[in-house]
Amino acid sequence: MAAILEAEKDYEARRKTWKYRWFGVEAKTTTKDAGPVVGEKTQKNPRASSLPEDGPPPTPIVQYHINQVPSNDPIEDRHSEHRLKNGVIMAVFDGHSGTECADLLQTYLAPYISKALSEMSEPPPARKSEPLSNIEQWPPATQARKAQVVQALKLAFRRLDADICNAAIDPIPNPLPNDTWKNALRPALAGACAIVAYIEGNDLYVACTGDSRAVLGRHRGDGTFQALELSADQTTTNPSEYARLLEEHPGEGETVVIRGRILGGLMPTRAFGDAIYKWASDTKQTLGVISKGRDALFKSPPYVTADPEVTYYHLNCDRDKCLILATDGIWDMLSSDQAVDLGGNWSFDDPNAATHLIRNALGRGDRSLVAKLIRIPPPYARRARDDMTANVIFFSDGKNNGTFHPAVSMDTNGSNTTLNNSDLPTDKQGQAVDPFTPVDLSLAAPKKGRLSDWIQELKGIQEKLRREGRE
Repeated sequence: MAAILEAEKDYEARRKTWKYRWFGVEAKTTTKDAGPVVGEKTQKNPRASSLPEDGPPPTPIVQYHINQVPSNDPIEDRHSEHRLKNGVIMAVFDGHSGTECADLLQTYLAPYISKALSEMSEPPPARKSEPLSNIEQWPPATQARKAQVVQALKLAFRRLDADICNAAIDPIPNPLPNDTWKNALRPALAGACAIVAYIEGNDLYVACTGDSRAVLGRHRGDGTFQALELSADQTTTNPSEYARLLEEHPGEGETVVIRGRILGGLMPTRAFGDAIYKWASDTKQTLGVISKGRDALFKSPPYVTADPEVTYYHLNCDRDKCLILATDGIWDMLSSDQAVDLGGNWSFDDPNAATHLIRNALGRGDRSLVAKLIRIPPPYARRARDDMTANVIFFSDGKNNGTFHPAVSMDTNGSNTTLNNSDLPTDKQGQAVDPFTPVDLSLAAPKKGRLSDWIQELKGIQEKLRREGRE
């Protein structure tokens, strides 16, 4: 315990000096000389993937790098990378109050999005499987297509959240019987934020529910990078979110936000799950769900929504170098400008750009500080940092047939393997492996919620017990 307190004290003392060290003369040196994150303490090994230069669907992505560092045990963050019929989905999920909700998002959200997209009437622009050198020739989506993709993303988010909150999907993993209603409601009682990038040719759509963030790194041409935020953090510090809450809950201005949190409890204003802020009071009373003193404030649910805000952006790969998707554990430590500078100037001192981002979020170029923070075990780690997940996605510059820095992967022993620019990762038999998971549309099939049936059954039991008690 003494060592933990010493590490926390050291952390706070050094953090006060960061604003002077970060943008000073030594900025380039300190960001590249951090040393490796302690590999045995990361939840997942760093992952980097080189993507093919041709073949359907065309994509400007040439690499993506992922890493995670846990604060909770187990880590509550999740991520997913899926290939759809006309594009790819990259997503990062920040779970809270357990892993169950984020687990479902990791498995089900991409299929739900794919199904919603398949129901659209406006087709995507016709694109040939061309080398990435011709990327600027790919036509943008029509206005009708853009509008339908935006609506499809919103519809998918709503459908999945409804299925989660109505107990239509069993938890993953599910160690208890499926008919155990308390077990089946675990994803609904937990919660998760989501940041999703759907890339269709040069058309980029970012859907945000919660306080994870998507930031684009745009090359200015002078060696520096501009950060373009493609999402807005959905918390009560966001003026538009605060105004929305006041509008949706008239007469509750004194209670809808307390100490910067929804009803004094939840930080993000939008999230999957978190049904305790969505279910009617009667439902919560029947289930015996306790809101920790907030029941008296509960007047006009739902207070939290999973509806995403969707941003469209047409990629210009002459200047757009990378897209960073990260949970708020990263953004608590780094500004968008700092993250883009790290991603844009990433080099092989760290074999993985996400590792580079996380290490500098923890301690900049200070190896000893990073090591101390990584070694703080749960639950004490929460005093110094949150779960951290980052996906750094690199785009072709349109001038080199899609080649880029060689992608690097790290195996479980921490050794590095350099991949050829034009090669895909391979399995043990040497066969090429698609770095994206094929989407399983069967997971998006219509489902029957079980919550209403359980409510009726429980009400019947409670009424019987009440009558017997009176007798």
